[in-house]
Amino acid sequence: MTCAKRLLLTENLPQTPAVDGITFSGGVSEYIYRREEEDRGDLGRSIAHDLRHALADKRIPEKVYDPGHGIRATVVGASQFTVQVSGNTIFLSEKEKLPIRNVPVASLSIDLSVDFTSEEVTASIQDAMKRLDMVEGEDRVAIAFRWGGDPLHARLFALAQGICNGLPKTVADPDLPMVVMMDGDAGRTLGNILVKELDVTGEVISVDNVQLRDFDFVDIGEYMPDTQVVPLIIKSLLFTSPGQE
Repeated sequence: MTCAKRLLLTENLPQTPAVDGITFSGGVSEYIYRREEEDRGDLGRSIAHDLRHALADKRIPEKVYDPGHGIRATVVGASQFTVQVSGNTIFLSEKEKLPIRNVPVASLSIDLSVDFTSEEVTASIQDAMKRLDMVEGEDRVAIAFRWGGDPLHARLFALAQGICNGLPKTVADPDLPMVVMMDGDAGRTLGNILVKELDVTGEVISVDNVQLRDFDFVDIGEYMPDTQVVPLIIKSLLFTSPGQE
């Protein structure tokens, strides 16, 4: 139960008012309402199987209603798209390799506004990859974080060193881009340290002034030399209420 609680992204639902009944939508609902039986190669049928048992055993006590429509929307089709433009302080080691699309985001939980070590950055990357079931060196990933504090070289070097140590296979693979994205203004400096001081030979994309979260996916468009910017498309699978971050 403790491990499951760590996966929660929101607070528990309030106990009141009482729920009169529940419905299911999406692909899983097709299995729950027995309109679909064929295995589609994902977890849908297994999830529906366990939910049906939980309903039958009254572990889910609410009455279930069938709305008649499963709303077979794909996850990406139901996602939220945000378009941004980033430039001026970004770093692109190989502009000609853009665009890249559908790069999943791994958000670091480390607080970079206070003193930190490269080892702590590495550990945070490893935790994020494990949390999201990503395999370093096999899955493309955009490492995202909030940057705070003074942009001193020693601090940015420790950050860059921690990133390299957290992504050793990416560093060694010239065909796998290293994508780092922050909400501060140090993207170009960080990129320069990665390439010129830590000798990352593969493609390095360091973009700043953008906020990303777990379960976001990002497209980075072609570099526009006249304005020295790149367009970003952020596809978010998590939704918040207006005014919330």
